[in-house]
Amino acid sequence: MKTNMKENNFDQEYVYMMINDDFDNKFKFGFSKEPYERMKQLSKTNLARPMELFYVWEVSNMTKAEAIIHHNYASVRDTRNREFFYIDKDLYDNYGNFQTSPDVKRVCLEAHVEEITDILEASPIEIYSKLWGHEYIRQYLMNKRRRNA
Repeated sequence: MKTNMKENNFDQEYVYMMINDDFDNKFKFGFSKEPYERMKQLSKTNLARPMELFYVWEVSNMTKAEAIIHHNYASVRDTRNREFFYIDKDLYDNYGNFQTSPDVKRVCLEAHVEEITDILEASPIEIYSKLWGHEYIRQYLMNKRRRNA
């Protein structure tokens, strides 16, 4: 597995997990060639709070990777035509009430990140890099600044 984002390759493909504080027990799983720009775009919708990029996987095929995860998470999907999924209730039972502690929600989301990574690694999809959202954003903005210099 490669460990860094490709600096000058505009064919990069990503799948991502996004969250929003307005959705207590859900996360969004989708794909984009530019997850940061997608996050900004989604944050301009009718949401009271902006979307947050929680985790990003750079993959060999974003549409297949998304389909694999959507299939594996079909039982906890909010609706068939949306990319929102419920956080596993058993995780909440193990860690506590997310409504009284935002840390519990993050711990549960981290468990989903591990599970999604395992699913992708067991699939034919190649993972080039895995980054927490804030790490991806920092690298994306640094690479964008270098390209514009």
